[in-house]
Amino acid sequence: MAGRDRDARDDKYDAALAKGLPPVVTEGDSWFDYPLSRNLIDFIDDEHRFAFKRLESSGDTVRNMLGMDTGCDALEALAQVVHDEQATMLFFSGGGNDFVAVADRIFRRRDIGYPPKAYLTPAWQQTLDEMRGAFERMIARIGPMAPIWAHGYDHFVPDYTPVTLLDFPIAGPWFWPAMNAVGITTPAIQRAIGAEMIVQFNRMLDDLERQYVPKFVHVNLIGTLTIADWKNEIHPTAAGFDAVATKFLAEVDRKRGDISALAEADGLAWNY
Repeated sequence: MAGRDRDARDDKYDAALAKGLPPVVTEGDSWFDYPLSRNLIDFIDDEHRFAFKRLESSGDTVRNMLGMDTGCDALEALAQVVHDEQATMLFFSGGGNDFVAVADRIFRRRDIGYPPKAYLTPAWQQTLDEMRGAFERMIARIGPMAPIWAHGYDHFVPDYTPVTLLDFPIAGPWFWPAMNAVGITTPAIQRAIGAEMIVQFNRMLDDLERQYVPKFVHVNLIGTLTIADWKNEIHPTAAGFDAVATKFLAEVDRKRGDISALAEADGLAWNY
């Protein structure tokens, strides 16, 4: 939990509550807490529509945020914040760093000509299955208190460009060297594999929405970014973050009425 500027973020949250804005808890990775530029939540916050209780931290994983290694402590802590703040929604961003953590095990050597999914090993599917289980535990614990809105990123571009600070590399790249290590060196094939990974992840989130709506809602961001919108391998530029923030908020607005009606029909006692 809790990335940079925690005190400043809490002060901003308190001020927004004082203005009567609805409380929303946010938990996630660098798409919500990118330290080198304004990120998805920063841009939504500019709209002054919600009071954001921000827990996210750049580099965080679903495994850590939802306590996959430490029992349910992290999930319980998140649920407690949702409960204590009487949150109207939970915005969640996670999965990318879990894939980064297994990047050296999820690609297999293949000749040119195979479909993109054929380059992914069983370790990829195992990670995806573990992620689904973690999301389902989150839905079971938090869904009865507030709806969870989660996104699945956009087609990333495997690339040699690292994250830089003052022109010095500080992190990454992640997928590009892992692909090259097993002989996947053609940029078009690398991009196709990256797209396949994001499609499968979003397909899993779609399936969770179908099964658990209104407790869980998937915000599909595929097709929002162009190649020019990527700052490095897995992070958009500031303009890219602005674009995905606009799409995220538009999807919340588009689906929120239906979610509210379904919640009422299901007898969910939300603050929604």
